[in-house]
Amino acid sequence: MDLWQDFLTNQGKIIHKWEHYFPVYERHFAPWRGRTLTFLEIGVARGGSLQLWRRYFGPLAQIVGIDIDPKCKAHEEDGVAVRIGDQSDPRFLASVLDFVMRDDATVKAFAAVSQLHPTTIAAAHQALNDPDWERDVP
Repeated sequence: MDLWQDFLTNQGKIIHKWEHYFPVYERHFAPWRGRTLTFLEIGVARGGSLQLWRRYFGPLAQIVGIDIDPKCKAHEEDGVAVRIGDQSDPRFLASVLDFVMRDDATVKAFAAVSQLHPTTIAAAHQALNDPDWERDVP
């Protein structure tokens, strides 16, 4: 599946992604397709992006979204979990990262639909102990 084509033909929930990031996503994430992994997206919004990632990575992927809006919990489905909390709260973020990093099969990347809080960036770098991660905001 081509990620851009999936985005264009999406019949599911609304997806908000910046068009110019799709080649970057394909380049960085293609090696992870079809593998057991956990992928964290910060910012759930209408839930379409969570579905997009699940389709892209395949049935072995666990997609985890975080959002401050309790209504986003409704976007949970098979292979998609949503944690409700504020990414600027170090305790909440630590609990999410502990869950996401619980095994070695975690994609060392995050995607976000809104600006990352400095707490999130610092916690991600510490949790990953690896600067090789992506964020899809300018």
